[in-house]
Amino acid sequence: MERLSKFLMKEGIEYSSHGDYGDWSWTSPVLSEIKGKEPSLIVFPKNEEEVIKIVEVIREEHVPLVPRGKGFNNVGGLILNKENSVILETTKTSWITENENHVQLGPGTPYYSKGKFTFNPRVYPSTFEREVTVGGNFCGGAYGIGSYRYGPNWDQVLRIRMVNPKGRLVTLEGEDTKVAAHAMGTTGIVTWLEIMRNPQKILPFLYFFDNIIELEKFLMRAYDEALPFYHLSALSPSAMNYIFGLDGRWGLLGAVEEDVVEEVPKGADGKEIWRKRSLFNSGMVEYFIEKGERPFYTVYKVDVDQVSEFISKAGAEVKSPMFEMNLTNEGKARILTISSVPFHVDFYGDSLFNVNSPYINNRVTPSHLNKIKMYKRLYDKEDLFNPGKIRFDK
Repeated sequence: MERLSKFLMKEGIEYSSHGDYGDWSWTSPVLSEIKGKEPSLIVFPKNEEEVIKIVEVIREEHVPLVPRGKGFNNVGGLILNKENSVILETTKTSWITENENHVQLGPGTPYYSKGKFTFNPRVYPSTFEREVTVGGNFCGGAYGIGSYRYGPNWDQVLRIRMVNPKGRLVTLEGEDTKVAAHAMGTTGIVTWLEIMRNPQKILPFLYFFDNIIELEKFLMRAYDEALPFYHLSALSPSAMNYIFGLDGRWGLLGAVEEDVVEEVPKGADGKEIWRKRSLFNSGMVEYFIEKGERPFYTVYKVDVDQVSEFISKAGAEVKSPMFEMNLTNEGKARILTISSVPFHVDFYGDSLFNVNSPYINNRVTPSHLNKIKMYKRLYDKEDLFNPGKIRFDK
């Protein structure tokens, strides 16, 4: 490690032996019980060239390397599994070039800064106000605001550049970008992204339902008729009351792009709820914490026609549950079940998106996972890039 420190000093690359290096895995009732290792160094490259230099010396010294964005990943990305690991902090690689339909940017670029968006993203995390970085979300996030129409964040990415575990700077396009998407840095360090943007104005509506059956019917109609909503998020009556002070009914926030607003049913004015969309999904977990409560939660992806069955099962298994669901472009509801009372997080069987697992295997489709595993096997036989996050035994 002394040689690495001397190298960084010689090259003028900023580094530190202490500082903020964690993430939000401590909010998970399962991951919070895993004791990770302490990092030996935290490095702060300013550009692609410095990342290449860092990877070169890391390979020579056989030192584990783990990337970090803003630190709001809550699925174990920064639980360090090996001694003497080095964390590569990307927040200093922030720059952006806008084009008509896409942007090119550095991985440390935040979606939102100084009270406004840095560009118009098609899909972005609910924690955007925390200045979550684009690169961090691409490598550790998945669904978010806009996923009903456009899918997960990686489907918005046209091209990336990354430094792979062999120290090579490679460009990945189209489906090949999934090698790095939600791979948590196991396959390489992303240094540049080209992402589609959304120039449309968003108009939000609010719909109310007396019970989960009525809500389920509306959601099935949305998919069956291909209603062109931009985003759909539903909250249970208890969650509507807890967060927004509204009583008694299920609430559905339906946002739509201005040019297709005539194609969806009109609801009540949803501007106030839309302004607070940062409280959805991971933001709901954060809201619990800010109110002084310890959240216990799990996430399941279920088919839309099974939503009412899931809610009934969860209501029987979980004490005082609240529910928030984001609808995806796959015809599925990504349902957050949260309570201040501990519960068995696997009450509905294996989750298709297990936020309480440190393994990538539990959060992406088999075809996506195969891309990550194959690249890892070919280019990182020592498992130096964020080691221990991929299982090859199942």
